[in-house]
Amino acid sequence: MSNKGKNGKLKSESLMIGGTEQWIHYNDSRLHEPLILFLHGGPGVVQVPMLTRYCQSLYEHFLLVHWDQRGAGRSYHFLDKTDLTVQILVNDGIELSRVLCQKFNKRKVILLGHSWGTALGVLMCKVAPGLFHKYIGIGQVGNWLKGEHISYHFTCDQAIRRKKSVALKLLEKIGPPPYKNIVELLIQRTLLIRFGGGMYSGKSALNMIPEYVLWGKSSFLRIPQVTAGSWYSTASLWEQCLAIDLNLLAPELQVPVCFITGRHDYQIPFACAEEYFHNLVAPEKSWYWFENSAHTPFIEETEKFNKLIVNEILSDKIHFL
Repeated sequence: MSNKGKNGKLKSESLMIGGTEQWIHYNDSRLHEPLILFLHGGPGVVQVPMLTRYCQSLYEHFLLVHWDQRGAGRSYHFLDKTDLTVQILVNDGIELSRVLCQKFNKRKVILLGHSWGTALGVLMCKVAPGLFHKYIGIGQVGNWLKGEHISYHFTCDQAIRRKKSVALKLLEKIGPPPYKNIVELLIQRTLLIRFGGGMYSGKSALNMIPEYVLWGKSSFLRIPQVTAGSWYSTASLWEQCLAIDLNLLAPELQVPVCFITGRHDYQIPFACAEEYFHNLVAPEKSWYWFENSAHTPFIEETEKFNKLIVNEILSDKIHFL
């Protein structure tokens, strides 16, 4: 089942992965280029609108596939909600990668993950390294719970420095992580973004709303579906996310890796990414700082990001086809 997307020239298509309908979105005008599978963040936050606005250069150079993970975006089904686990999503990602290789006649896949998607991507590489040419992580996860503590204390420090007494009282009321519920997490994240730890350039998640509206205008159900899927995925997976420490779960990978990190990222704090990068054993490792970004370098330093990805892959293009 497929249809041409109205936002740009993407093709949207459903596949049966892990016994359930899951959606992908890709540029079918670049079928002969290297295949990149984009693993969105969240959990549950699909990022097609962000990619189509900020990463057009990647769509011009590669066969870029965005996967709406089980329980997210168009892969969220209101009346058919199965239990979500990290292992199920890892299995889905590996199965999808195999399907994409067969579908597009590719030997291997290049993984590009953001935020939560970096944990998923690393675990996929750990389980099935032979499927992947390269792994690229943006806002890389390391020790998730340790990162949440860093994020919380940064937000408190910023509230004190900026003399935001109401914000500080809210943070003191919810206390440090692990939070009791998703609402407390959202309070901390909202304040974090306001203080520049999520998007350093001064933008906020609210800037993305028009992109989602435009992307979803072909279906009146799209926006509620995206919103419900994001809430469901986060609520289902958050406790499992806090248990992720890649230093222990994936200390060694048999795949070349590249980490792209915002100097001001306190959403998935850069210190934890640095720690994991230092500890990680891999055939090749590369690290790139984005000095004017927090958690979203592909939005905050778009031109630099796109050039980096193109150079990282096209420099060795013959091996990626």
